[in-house]
Amino acid sequence: MDPGYTGHMGGIRAAVFGWDELPLNWQLLGDGLRALRAGQPRRAVVESFTALEVTVRQAIRSRVEQCGDQAVADIIIAQRNTLGPLLNIARKLGIPLPDDLTSPFVELRNSVVHRGDVPSPGDALTIWQAIHSFAQQQSPLPLP
Repeated sequence: MDPGYTGHMGGIRAAVFGWDELPLNWQLLGDGLRALRAGQPRRAVVESFTALEVTVRQAIRSRVEQCGDQAVADIIIAQRNTLGPLLNIARKLGIPLPDDLTSPFVELRNSVVHRGDVPSPGDALTIWQAIHSFAQQQSPLPLP
């Protein structure tokens, strides 16, 4: 096989979307879905919440840039905010967040990331679905 071959989906992405790579949040969601299918709920939660962080940062940048101040957007995004503060900034800016991303799910994420806990497959799927919906709302994946 040609070493430059990107696979069927890579060719579709390049032809349809005009890029070789999907946006990072969508790559992470794809990784999360693959982890779910492989029976790896811990990895699915980590990938999904990383996708959430990327999507929230993009939404915050977009909202602040709408106000016409690129410098403020850069300062806010450059801060090493953890998930909680990022979600608070998003709420304060009026960015609609999924109802499913309440404290219990953020606490579950923290237990997975910081203590190595393994979530149930059902919880991992629910988290993935909520974050997928949010990503689709904030930065829809254009389909042919």
